[in-house]
Amino acid sequence: MINWNQAGGSLRVDKAGVWWCSLPYGERIRYAAFVDNQAEIEKRWDKAFGDRFNELVLIGQHLNQQEVEAQLMSCLCTLYEITAMQNGQRFKDRFPL
Repeated sequence: MINWNQAGGSLRVDKAGVWWCSLPYGERIRYAAFVDNQAEIEKRWDKAFGDRFNELVLIGQHLNQQEVEAQLMSCLCTLYEITAMQNGQRFKDRFPL
């Protein structure tokens, strides 16, 4: 999990902890942050991906929303890639942090 902040030429990338789904349930419930927010976390829980998700906020002038959305959608994993990962295939991390 990472936080990526960019404005103009300023860029900052930081580790942001771990996804709750990467921990066994018995370990998750040992964290007050999980217990205190469990209902909210599980409300967004996906059967395949757990609490993993991306959130983007784009601020700009004269952006072509459809073009930006199309470019972002082209970055998503294909069904083939998702299936391969679920079957244990590993991919090179092009953004190691």
